[in-house]
Amino acid sequence: MFSLLNYMKRTWAGVFFFTLFVWFGFHLWQGDRGYYSYKQSQDIKIQKEQEYAALKTKREKLENRVKHLRPTSLDADLLDERVRIMLNRMDDHEYLLPIKH
Repeated sequence: MFSLLNYMKRTWAGVFFFTLFVWFGFHLWQGDRGYYSYKQSQDIKIQKEQEYAALKTKREKLENRVKHLRPTSLDADLLDERVRIMLNRMDDHEYLLPIKH
């Protein structure tokens, strides 16, 4: 019994620090602010940046179309196209070829 008590006195600090190291290591890897959470947030960030770039391009195209419909810079062809689409009317000798933007 004396040797077991003596052994425990010598090794308690090593066991304590090893346990502490394992605990911090686990949370560094798996915790809420760990490596895997960081990687997941970076993937989400990249995905959101791509969505933002696509929406920004779409918005710029729409702003360009709206700019041509303002009274100060009216584009007759674009206005004629919009009227024909909205009213669903055209002459018998005309053909409409829709182009998707």
